[in-house]
Amino acid sequence: MKTFYAILGNTLTASVTNTFVWFAVTFWVYLETKSVIATSIMAGVYTTTVALSGFFLGSLVDRYQKKKVMLLSSLVSLGLYTLAGLVFVSTPPAVFKESLQFLDGGLRGFYCTWAGEMAVIQPGDLLALA
Repeated sequence: MKTFYAILGNTLTASVTNTFVWFAVTFWVYLETKSVIATSIMAGVYTTTVALSGFFLGSLVDRYQKKKVMLLSSLVSLGLYTLAGLVFVSTPPAVFKESLQFLDGGLRGFYCTWAGEMAVIQPGDLLALA
């Protein structure tokens, strides 16, 4: 029974952490963009990822020893969260803000990069991509 409670506690911690992180990221995207479209995209990406990965991960749990798979899952999650934290800490805030502000209140809705001279794009402007 001790093992069951340890696994239950681990699963609860992982679930609560994932939920809070995705809520925080979605809320942060809204604060940066003021765009409901951007937050909807974030929610859709999260829901689709969870739904599609469930089939694959469920088959792994059924095929291999459950304890090993759950332990490996926790270690991979910890590693990915650590990597994401390092990327977040090492990247200047302006980079995140610049890439999110292209939405500008949900009016534009396309992400792109441009190596040329900086320009301001207004609603109604026509763009030609080569």
